Amino acid sequence: MWGCTLAFQIVYLDHPASNGLLKIDSTFIDYTQSKQAAAPALLFCLMGAVSAMWQSLAYWLIGVITDDTQSLTRYAGFYKCIQSLGAVVAWQLEAQSVSHLTQIIVNWSLVVLAIPSIVYFVSSVEDDYDVEAEQKKFKIYPPNFIDIA
Repeated sequence: MWGCTLAFQIVYLDHPASNGLLKIDSTFIDYTQSKQAAAPALLFCLMGAVSAMWQSLAYWLIGVITDDTQSLTRYAGFYKCIQSLGAVVAWQLEAQSVSHLTQIIVNWSLVVLAIPSIVYFVSSVEDDYDVEAEQKKFKIYPPNFIDIA
């Protein structure tokens, strides 16, 4: 995935965009031009899927910290605050005309720096779910139709 985004970014550097559309061979790519639009559209969809996977991992990690709903609410709020801060920084970098390649490199660096702590945290999560207790809690007892007394 990362290699695909880098390759696409290199093409973008060779052919700068104008008005938000990728300009290659002096023509703009439109969604009706399926041959030219297929690769960027597929890459965009895959980046969305990877983003959803990261979101799921983040919420799972938040969920395994504690069972207390008030604490979980605070953790989720803090996570969303940091996520919004990241969006603000990204928009500001774009407004300051920081190159997209620099943005990708910074993004990858932050992910690479975060991965060791994520791996450590995930490996230290213990399974505290008691299957037998849950089954006893929700056990359905059949009615006793035969009264032996």
